[in-house]
Amino acid sequence: MSQHSTAFVRRDFVDSAPPPPGETGLVHWLRVNLFATIPSSILTIAAIAAVYFLIVGVFPWFYNGVWQADSLAQCQAILEGKTGGCFAVLTERWKQLMFGFAYPESAYWRPVVAFVLLGVALAPVLFSNSVPRKMLGFTAVYPFIMVWLLWGGAFWLPLLILAGFVLMVPIYRVVLNRFTDAVALLSAAAFLVLWLGWGVSIANDSINRIVGAMRMDAQVAALQQEVDLLPGRIAALEQEVETLEDAIADPIAEAEAVGGETLRAVLSDLAPEREALRDRRRDLAEANSALSDNTTLLNRANELPVIEESLPVLRAAAASLRAALPDTVRRVKSPEGLEGLRNRNADEGLGIPMSDFRAAEAALGAEAAVQTAELSIERTYADIARIGLEPVSSRQFGGFMLNMILGTVCVSLSLPIGILLALGRQSSMPIVKWLCVMFIEFVRGVPLITLLFVANVVLAYFLPPEVTFDLILRVIIMITMFASAYIAEVVRGGLAALPRGQYEAADSLGLDYAQSIQLIILPQALKISIPGIVNVAVGLFKDTTLVSVISMFDLVGMIRGPIFGSLEWNGVYWEALGFAAFVFFIVCYSISQYSQWLERQLQTDRR
Repeated sequence: MSQHSTAFVRRDFVDSAPPPPGETGLVHWLRVNLFATIPSSILTIAAIAAVYFLIVGVFPWFYNGVWQADSLAQCQAILEGKTGGCFAVLTERWKQLMFGFAYPESAYWRPVVAFVLLGVALAPVLFSNSVPRKMLGFTAVYPFIMVWLLWGGAFWLPLLILAGFVLMVPIYRVVLNRFTDAVALLSAAAFLVLWLGWGVSIANDSINRIVGAMRMDAQVAALQQEVDLLPGRIAALEQEVETLEDAIADPIAEAEAVGGETLRAVLSDLAPEREALRDRRRDLAEANSALSDNTTLLNRANELPVIEESLPVLRAAAASLRAALPDTVRRVKSPEGLEGLRNRNADEGLGIPMSDFRAAEAALGAEAAVQTAELSIERTYADIARIGLEPVSSRQFGGFMLNMILGTVCVSLSLPIGILLALGRQSSMPIVKWLCVMFIEFVRGVPLITLLFVANVVLAYFLPPEVTFDLILRVIIMITMFASAYIAEVVRGGLAALPRGQYEAADSLGLDYAQSIQLIILPQALKISIPGIVNVAVGLFKDTTLVSVISMFDLVGMIRGPIFGSLEWNGVYWEALGFAAFVFFIVCYSISQYSQWLERQLQTDRR
């Protein structure tokens, strides 16, 4: 070896060679993902062919779709035998599809505002890391705002309901100073039940009487003035409707005779007039309804002094007639019971004279007159005293709004109830455990449609005759029970998936049962249970369409009833049902995407 040889040390990195052409770019992606093997290549080609034929078949239906028409016959005249969808049913009936056919159009803003505020109320719950926790205060009071916006009425009614929840806290603390935590909790719950059952009604009636007496003269004068003005407004609206109908009818009739693009162009040109005609018809219907309602209220207000003066006499007469009855028929509380007793008397020979039955009929009639007078006084004061929104009954709810109400309320209620049922099923107390087990297994073994029929029909038989339960409230209770049982099993699976060491770790830290469940066990179990909970929530939201079988006109009920049953749109199936499927897909897909995002946020063990 030469003594002058030196070692070579590279000072710069050698540039990396480019990858082969087949290992990068679009060609590589296609080869790896679509044509990696012969079976995958065959499936890819078959899938592409299926998508192609689907697009070729559906595209003309959308491209030639008719968006301006007054009936299916006009859609067919425009298409002239070509393939195309009659999407005009959506533009003509979108308000009914969203809000139902009975909800007042002048109050459409109320559910819109309610659901916008729903997003604000859910933001601190769903995105707790990005939204200030101070907004949880609005989340707590939002249910009362939502109920007031949707159902209307005086503004103090939701405040009275809220007061019951607020007063629970001092009652709990006062009882806790002398008794155990369980006694304090039961006392607060008992107060809430009594307050909601009787206290709110008594306080509301008292406020109505006070405010109604103060506003009576002014409201009667305003009602009289409005009743005097409404006939002139109705006549003007009728004239406008007649003028618009005459201006629209002839051009459309001539265009229908030609059909095709001519009819499409005429309907498009007359779109402002047709929209104005719909608005005038709506205003006319609202004016007629307002005239009827205001006239009825004015008559009741004018008759109020006479009814209040005669009420003590009616009560005394009813009490006297009831006291004069013999013991055999005195306990009869309704005409149905009296009729049954009369039949038994004829069949079994009870020996009750007919004079007793006539006296019982007179007593029941007097009691019915007292109830009618009391109800009339109560309703009159409530209508006169109302400072707030126009009341809307539950029977007027419909469309997709009803699905959203049932879905959001039932999911929100079923989640905490399901968690409590899951914890109760794993409880060491036998009575609590078996009660939870029986509830879960019974509800999961009964179809939801059966529970809905129970809510609509059977439940009324177990309530006193004078007790009325709002239909939507009954449906919410049944759907919540159904969903709670399924969520309980999902959460129980999450609890069972936790290793025993987590429970032992909580015990080693000296935590009691409530602290260990709240701080250690439940957060981990709920993270595991997210996919199952979301699955139940999505299924529950879609199952809200089952209320259509008990004559509640949700989105599907509106399509099956007023739309399919109308002469104008009978036969439009794919367009209306496809719209319903699209709307439900948007909501369910959003819930699914949020759950996946939440799972990624909670994957702290992989960061």
